[in-house]
Amino acid sequence: MSYVDLAKQGKNAWWRYVLGLVIIAVMTLGFGMLPFFFLIRMVESDQNEATTYNFDTMEFEGVNFIIEFLVETFVFIGMLGGIYLVVRFIQKRNFITLITSVQNVSWKRIFQGFGLYFVLMMLWAVINMVFAIDEFRLTFQPEKLFLFMPFALLGIPIAAATEELFFRGYVMQGIGQLLRGNAWVAVLVSSLLFMFAHFENPEMNADPILSPLTYFLAGLFPALLVIKDESLELAIGIHSANNLFFGLFANYDNSVVKTPSLFTTSTPDPLIGMISEVAIFILDIIPKSQLIDG
Repeated sequence: MSYVDLAKQGKNAWWRYVLGLVIIAVMTLGFGMLPFFFLIRMVESDQNEATTYNFDTMEFEGVNFIIEFLVETFVFIGMLGGIYLVVRFIQKRNFITLITSVQNVSWKRIFQGFGLYFVLMMLWAVINMVFAIDEFRLTFQPEKLFLFMPFALLGIPIAAATEELFFRGYVMQGIGQLLRGNAWVAVLVSSLLFMFAHFENPEMNADPILSPLTYFLAGLFPALLVIKDESLELAIGIHSANNLFFGLFANYDNSVVKTPSLFTTSTPDPLIGMISEVAIFILDIIPKSQLIDG
């Protein structure tokens, strides 16, 4: 059974997907945002002028960066809870069918995707440093980075896996079923939705065409891999590696998620970002295909 057709193990009436999306939105923006709203209320009423929430920039000021990170991560926990409730009780199928057709998740394949992609990202960073494509500034603060690392190693993969479960899992499988198993339209639509979901990210301001295209490719390539692999495991590994790389090694100015990374760069050039996405995908897909086939 193909990955998209795993949804056939449950109920796929159109109204179930509409209701499912509503429930996921409520869990994400309602339950998942509760700590965020609580923190805003706390900093606005603590009578400390050093701590506040800037409603113009939509950023906290004077708040511990780990608290901010945990608040941001909890949004994805709410989203994950919504996805689970919808798949189990609205779609009425096993949650694991969002990931694979077998009984157990293969952590080995997740780590294969993670390891290979992280190595490729490191090579990309070295090339950038050597040819000065982007300005890398050493911003290493050991007391912050080492304190942040355990939270990042847990929270960032949770957020990445949740996005994969939603866009390359729930959405792609749902569109595939509503369109009678048309996997390629499902890949295209899920990639477009992934792009639109990141339109508020600061780096989108770099270029009105290339920046969205970079995000579209970042959604398209994992979706194609999921269709070929017929599971979500490698895509989860790739997404986690990408986000951990930027979170711990080389974040950029005005990033949507502020982290005490080892290096900091200016906002990435969207053309370089797009070329990097294509190059890394080409280098990445071949060896993983061999792993899959083997």
